[in-house]
Amino acid sequence: MKQHGINVVSGRWNIIIRMCAASAILAAVLVFSAALVLHLYYQQGVYWDFITHYLYSEALTNGYFYKSLLGGTLPLAIQNQNHFYIEPFRAPLMSVVMAPFNLLPMQDAIPAYLAFEVVLLLIAAVYLARSLGISPLLVAPIAMVPYVMVYLTVLNGAEMLSMILAMFAVSFAARDKWQSGIFVALAALAKYSSLIFLLPLLFMPKGTRLKAFASAFLTTLPWLIFNLAVFGNPVYSYEYALNEVFVSPPPASTSIQAALFISLHTVFYGLVPFVALAALLALLVYAKRHKMPGKFDNRYRIAAAFCAVGLAAWFAFAVDGSIATLPRWGYIVYVGAVPLLSLLIYDLSASAGNAFAHGKQVHAVQYAAYFAVLLIFFTATYYAYVQMGSHPFGSFLGSRSQVLLEAVQQVHSHGLYSCGFVSNAWPYLQLYGIKAHNPHYLNSTMYKYPILLFDSFAGSGNQAAENNISMEYNYSGYTILIPSNHAC
Repeated sequence: MKQHGINVVSGRWNIIIRMCAASAILAAVLVFSAALVLHLYYQQGVYWDFITHYLYSEALTNGYFYKSLLGGTLPLAIQNQNHFYIEPFRAPLMSVVMAPFNLLPMQDAIPAYLAFEVVLLLIAAVYLARSLGISPLLVAPIAMVPYVMVYLTVLNGAEMLSMILAMFAVSFAARDKWQSGIFVALAALAKYSSLIFLLPLLFMPKGTRLKAFASAFLTTLPWLIFNLAVFGNPVYSYEYALNEVFVSPPPASTSIQAALFISLHTVFYGLVPFVALAALLALLVYAKRHKMPGKFDNRYRIAAAFCAVGLAAWFAFAVDGSIATLPRWGYIVYVGAVPLLSLLIYDLSASAGNAFAHGKQVHAVQYAAYFAVLLIFFTATYYAYVQMGSHPFGSFLGSRSQVLLEAVQQVHSHGLYSCGFVSNAWPYLQLYGIKAHNPHYLNSTMYKYPILLFDSFAGSGNQAAENNISMEYNYSGYTILIPSNHAC
């Protein structure tokens, strides 16, 4: 009896030690990932799409927004951009989530939000692991590879939020819970392309499936009502977004084939080591003439459905052919790839371990698989961190770019800070408190505003005629043009 009591206590201590070790490893995963994201931010800042979400979130904390909404003048305010900046084709949820961060000073709000997204992703990974019945030490490292930390954060941020919410949807769907519909709808309100994840819900039981679709509709309903009230069409923003992607995408600097090749490397490079590990474990099981995992249960069915839909959608979006946007859509691949690869590695390592006769060897194979996953993650993250000195996004302008910071400084030094500006990088100037407008104002104001043009952006703003320019300041990477009759 006494020996039995000792064994019970010993077993409890083993559980506590394993839990503490797993928590410490997950904390290290979080720290490495957050360090990579914040290192990227402090080196390069955030980019056009992220800035527009931030400006949109500022509008949500501006009383004029609600006054315009209630007064029926919001479409006019959006069009003229007199008080805030909103692009109707952008899904709204990221801006809503970001709005409370505006209570912080501007320079603190953005990194705080980025850190929040990383923490939320870890929580989603742990919850997904619990729903799949496997260790979070497999799920978290695959979900938080450098691709996710680099391409889904500072470029836009909406992809990261949508991926997190879609992972919660997978978690509920794997347990046949109708709440999966709520999270698919939320993921789509963060990024409209996530609507495609309604399709895997068809694999749920009929009764649960109907509740899931109903909950998805009810979750989306307030946004449909907003579209109807403001724009007169409940799906106005969806149609606008579809037009932006497929009908009138920005001109690509490369062919569709070249953009697809580069994007394939960017998106799938982080998954290759985990696919190779799963294949190696499968070969080990086959070599030991042991049975492969044969239980194709609901977890596999849901994970495979999400993975197949994500892959198909990503290649469908490839028709845009833009290196600037195609890698970011890779988040829809990871929504399904993370749970499917985690399940495969977990079950294959268990089958490979069971092929050995001795208990120590059984656990050794499983621990070796965990170690391999963690080694891949930490090595790749560290390598990405030390390589961040080189620009990962080509010649795109970041908010902490020296060119932009110097341009803002020159605006101050010329005494033009209080003027409105026309610029082909107007959201960047608005981020730094300079009232700026879209280049289309050039044709409607007879050069009412000073003009600030950046060489790294193409578009109508770069073609200002000089017949009405009284002063021109040429700097490396940008030009300031002062019209003779500008109003300031």
